[in-house]
Amino acid sequence: MMRTLILKVTTILILFGVIPVAGQESDRTVWDVISSEEELSIFWEMVQLAGIENALFDTEEFTVFVPKNADILAVLAASDMSLDVFFNNVELLQNIIPYHFIPQRIEPSDWMELDGGHLASVAGDEIRINVDGEQVLLNEFV
Repeated sequence: MMRTLILKVTTILILFGVIPVAGQESDRTVWDVISSEEELSIFWEMVQLAGIENALFDTEEFTVFVPKNADILAVLAASDMSLDVFFNNVELLQNIIPYHFIPQRIEPSDWMELDGGHLASVAGDEIRINVDGEQVLLNEFV
């Protein structure tokens, strides 16, 4: 249930395995970006507490859906769960995080082709993709 709730966020930041900077190749990883952005600090803490930051990268090509702090807190509030309880449930964290990873790189220009289709997460769950104008909906949520 919590895996589904975590995807029910109002804002999702989509990141890729390597982040290009100003049209140049970059050595910045997704972890570099997530760990340096304050509004993504809860997701970063989740990954660290789960101890799986390296285990998720069996491939160089992946896409990650990163919920912002406010969205994670809203989901926890709706689930009547405190952040401390959430952080102390390592098994839950280990089950939730892979749901946010797609083992392929999806460029922004690819989303229109994916409209109406599905992608498999690293967790093995299917994520339904719908494009509504400029919004990408994952399982019917932005």
